[in-house]
Amino acid sequence: MRGGSTSIRGCLLPTRPLPPFLRLEAANGWAASTRQTMARPSPGSLPPRIAEGARKHGATIHQNCAARGLDITNGQVSGVVTEKGLIRTSAVLCAAGAWASAFLRMHAVSLPQASVRQTTLRTAPAPDFGGAIYTSDGALTRRIDGSYTIAASGRATLEITPQGIRYVRPFLPMFIKRLKAVEIGIGRSFFEGPQTLGRWHLDRPTPFERIRVLDPAPDKRMIATIMTRIRALFPAIADAGIVSSWGGHIDFTPDAVPVISAVDSIGGVFVAAGCSGHGFGAGPGIGHLAADLVAGDAASVDPTPFRMSRFTDRSQIEVGAF
Repeated sequence: MRGGSTSIRGCLLPTRPLPPFLRLEAANGWAASTRQTMARPSPGSLPPRIAEGARKHGATIHQNCAARGLDITNGQVSGVVTEKGLIRTSAVLCAAGAWASAFLRMHAVSLPQASVRQTTLRTAPAPDFGGAIYTSDGALTRRIDGSYTIAASGRATLEITPQGIRYVRPFLPMFIKRLKAVEIGIGRSFFEGPQTLGRWHLDRPTPFERIRVLDPAPDKRMIATIMTRIRALFPAIADAGIVSSWGGHIDFTPDAVPVISAVDSIGGVFVAAGCSGHGFGAGPGIGHLAADLVAGDAASVDPTPFRMSRFTDRSQIEVGAF
C-alpha cells in the first residue's frame, strides 16, 4: 500500500497529501474552523477551482456534452460516444452518480444501485453554534458566509422504480433496516430518469440530454419538518430564515460503500459511484484512488473493499445505511 487512509463506510479519506490544485485556501472553497479541526466545503466555489486546477494539469472539460455510451472493440473500450461525436480513448471512468447503473446497463454491466430523494435548505447568516452539528433530528453545516446548510437526519423518500424492483433482493435487508427512515411512494422516477430501465440508440438523443441535471423539486413538507426540528434545537438559526432549498438524489450500493473499481467484463472501463451522499466531501480521495486504477499506478489505498465484484463473488455484504 502506498500511503495510508482512513476509511469510514462511505467516506474515503487519504492521509497522503493531495495534488497541489486540491489543497485550497479558505477563499478558494475551504475554510478551516477555528473551533474544531475540520474543513468546510463551499459547493459553489470549490468545483470550479478543482476544474481550473485540472485544466492547468492538462485536462479538458466539456460541459453540456452528454456521454451516450461506449464504443467497444473486441471487449476493450475504444471510445466514448457523445452527442457531439466520438472521443477515442482506451480508458473510461464512469462517475455518473445516480446515472451510473443506467449507463453501464446499456453495455450488459450490472451495478446494484438505488437512490433516495432528500431535501436540503440554506439559511441566512446565523449565530455560530459550530462548524458541523449532527443530531438525531438534523444535520447542520456552517458555510463560509455564516449561513447553515441543513437537512433532516435519517429521512428520505424512496420511490418505487423499475430499477428498484430489479435490485430489490440485494437492497431488501437495507430497506427493512431503514424502514422507519423512508417514505415510500411512486412518482415521476418510475417513468423518467436513471431508474426506468429504458434503452436508447447512441445515434439519437438519450435520457442524458433530456435530463441534463438531476434536480428534483424540494419537498415542502420536509422543509417544514426541518424548520420545526431546528427551531426546537437552535431557535436563533431558525430565526435567520430560509434563503434557498433544493432536492437531490442520493445514490448508494447495498452495503453503502462506494464502488471504485475496474469493470471486469470490459477492458479499460472503470466506475466510481454509490457514495451514499458523501461524494462531495470524499471526492478528492475517491478521485485519487480512481485515477490510480485508471493509470495502472500503485493504489493509494487498498481498493479491495470498493471492488464491484463483491456483489457477485459471494462476498459477505454488511448491511449499510444510506
